[in-house]
Amino acid sequence: MDNKLSVLLILIIIVPGTLAAQFAHLKHIVKPKFELGILIEGTDLFNSRATNKFTDSGNYKVNILEKNIVHFYPISLYISGRLIIIGNLSFEFRPGIIFAGEPYSGFEYGFFLRYKMLNKKIILIGGVNLHDNIGAGHNSLVSTGETITEIGGSVGYQFTKSFAGIVSYYKPSKEIEYYSEYSNDYIDEYTYKLKYIIKFGFDFTFNW
Repeated sequence: MDNKLSVLLILIIIVPGTLAAQFAHLKHIVKPKFELGILIEGTDLFNSRATNKFTDSGNYKVNILEKNIVHFYPISLYISGRLIIIGNLSFEFRPGIIFAGEPYSGFEYGFFLRYKMLNKKIILIGGVNLHDNIGAGHNSLVSTGETITEIGGSVGYQFTKSFAGIVSYYKPSKEIEYYSEYSNDYIDEYTYKLKYIIKFGFDFTFNW
């Protein structure tokens, strides 16, 4: 993680707590309270794919670059813990897991600021998501085992007090070859670079 991302992550973590400490004693500002929710999402991964074709001697013959290769994975699950700081502004910590086969399955840890507007019907979310890829390796496929830092945001609509729909966009902080695989005959090698991610899901909030 570069210096800019480190500073951003620190600000997202420290600023909410500092604001809460400064303003919680003021009567005209709502005291901080906690919300707990569950987020279920589907994920579209937008990739570029380089195809290397091998000659009989094992040397590269040609390289073909394709963009916007999309992989869809239907299930990712998150627990959403939210500290309401001031009015409609809250800090959100979102740990979870995405089931995306060998290339992209892993644990995720999100740090976000969430804001509700227009009578709390419209939700705006921005922050950093850390994807800790599990990684895999065998004869035909190899995927990275590193942590991918993704920056992005979401917009959502609060249908009821406990239920909302959310659409999210994330972009990796750096270009990364996150997995490669061979064709069945081992003549072609496909290498995938993650360009950006679009998620859509349903947010369920427990209200006590």
